[in-house]
Amino acid sequence: MKFQTGNGSRRPRPRVVTVAPALAVLCAAGLLLPLLTRVIGEVSPTAAWALDLAAHWQLVFVTGLTISVSLTVFSKPHWGLLLFLIPLPWLTAWSTAPDKGDGAELVVIAANVSVGNSDPAPLVDWIRSEQPDVLAIVEISNGFAKKLELDDSFPYQVVRPRSDPFGLALLSRHPIVAHSIVDDAHGVQRIEAKLNWRGNLVTVVAFHPRPPLTSADHVRRNENLAELASRLTDMPTVIMGDFNATPWSSAFAAPTRAGFRLVNGYSPTWPAAWGGLMGLPIDNVLLSRHWTATRREIGPDVESDHMPVLARIALDPLND
Repeated sequence: MKFQTGNGSRRPRPRVVTVAPALAVLCAAGLLLPLLTRVIGEVSPTAAWALDLAAHWQLVFVTGLTISVSLTVFSKPHWGLLLFLIPLPWLTAWSTAPDKGDGAELVVIAANVSVGNSDPAPLVDWIRSEQPDVLAIVEISNGFAKKLELDDSFPYQVVRPRSDPFGLALLSRHPIVAHSIVDDAHGVQRIEAKLNWRGNLVTVVAFHPRPPLTSADHVRRNENLAELASRLTDMPTVIMGDFNATPWSSAFAAPTRAGFRLVNGYSPTWPAAWGGLMGLPIDNVLLSRHWTATRREIGPDVESDHMPVLARIALDPLND
């Protein structure tokens, strides 16, 4: 008879623990993608497009890294060094507008209502409670536009509904003194309007590019934003809507260099399921250097696959 000596056979580790190191490495690499895209973009547009798509998921990467390292660090303490990467999503995002509370506020709301949605009642209820000055509606259809019934609140309107996802509307409490409908090479429109707000001439753009499903769409979205930022950098400007880009995207590189800043930060807006949990912050407000943000928030469920965004902004007297 043989007697077993020593510690005997070891119990196999749970599979989740064995794959944790690989997951930690994957998530760590994902957190570095925004930095990598800023280098690769100058070399290969196709590679930049692919990396940019992956870079959107920074909140998923930071969550995955935290969990996987926590499972690994007890057996391999040196893996805890990866936790120093946790702040990266807040360090690699393009900067947000400064917070100040001085001066009169302009309240703006951007809402992607989903082209298949024909019931504006939830949005209208929220709009009436918030009383914004300017409302940009993305993916507005003819059916939605006909039932909107906000003429009493917004006497100045530019409404261009469509049957595809690129219908737009811009509604204002303040006079629209000029506006234009600008189509890109593929027929995707944006609304550019000049408002008279308290004696100030303010440019507001309702913006919704094609999703970057191809390298060409990625490049076109970035070029459109770069052109807008370059042309409007010297005047008080608000660009708002569904950018199909997160704060880590190369889409905001050129606007940032021109002095523009995002407002709504990192809170997910799409998909709206479960309150946007682990989604992407692609609906936003982009401000020229003339503005500060006094309040920013994500709106309620408006029966869309997107959450709306609200910003209270004020002109910065130091940047007039």
